[in-house]
Amino acid sequence: MAGTVFYNADKADLAIKNRDELMAHVEASITNGFYIEATVILHSMIENYTYKLLHILNIPYKASDRLFQCMAYLKKHIDENDIHADLEHISNEAVAAYFSKHLFASGLAGAISTWRKERNLIIHDVAIEELSKERFLLLAAEGKRLFEVYEEILKGFVS
Repeated sequence: MAGTVFYNADKADLAIKNRDELMAHVEASITNGFYIEATVILHSMIENYTYKLLHILNIPYKASDRLFQCMAYLKKHIDENDIHADLEHISNEAVAAYFSKHLFASGLAGAISTWRKERNLIIHDVAIEELSKERFLLLAAEGKRLFEVYEEILKGFVS
């Protein structure tokens, strides 16, 4: 998956450019105590996967939209079965059912939203908050776990 460009000829490609290198950097950042850096990278990767998923499902969004907005678009369109994936191996109804079950009913989207809110509180208030290495470590570790679960769900969709 590493090195694939965002919009390529394969409509179902969810690859993130430099994914493997970024995850190695996340691991090193966590190991070396750079939890904020790991958290920022993980948020960016989750957001990028979500943009790509919206693109594949032909759900409109703007490049300036944030992760919470994109997840809301995704939920709305999946709930309304208003997606147009145009994929040969799976129907639009099956795509909606897959993400409804694995992303929303499972609670993963809610967990990502909760993590994102905590991330925002910590990252945006880092200059005024009391720095707690434990809090930052927990945030980075939870972000890594959520990313890995999200990635597995997306891999299950495109395989």
